[in-house]
Amino acid sequence: MVTAKTPGGCGRKGGSRAVLADRRAAITHVALATEDHNVQPYLPQVLLGNKRLLTKKVMAAVTKAGPVTVVAAKSSWNTSAKMVTILGVLADVLAEKAPGRQAVLLLDGAKLHLTNEVLKKAWACDIMLVPIPAATTAFLQPLDSRVFSGYKAFLRRGYEELRLSCAGGNVC
Repeated sequence: MVTAKTPGGCGRKGGSRAVLADRRAAITHVALATEDHNVQPYLPQVLLGNKRLLTKKVMAAVTKAGPVTVVAAKSSWNTSAKMVTILGVLADVLAEKAPGRQAVLLLDGAKLHLTNEVLKKAWACDIMLVPIPAATTAFLQPLDSRVFSGYKAFLRRGYEELRLSCAGGNVC
């Protein structure tokens, strides 16, 4: 599992640091990946977004992209409760597309990934959680360190185009 957070807000205060409203307005993509080409197309891609950003136009564009689960909330930050939802969606897909296979989910050691609720859900879904040690992301999650910078730039451009389109008087 790899997450890519892209700023949704453009306003900045105090130099280059994003204000809290901008950070809450970001969209987090929880990307699930496998080396199994028969399963990968079915793995859920989860977007965690701020309700304010996820307009009808944005949602329409997202649903055309493929199997995407969108979780709209006050904040786009991942939480323990959202992780439980993600594990449930993943388990449903794997039960159908990869029955009898052991799911192993690599994730960083963020506290939200290792709460009692998340651990119980993973156990119930037969998903093995493997926390990645600090400072090893570049070795164990190459997508996170090598591919997602370009992907984040692509998402920023796409979102900005939608935002500008909405500002131009179009219904969003």
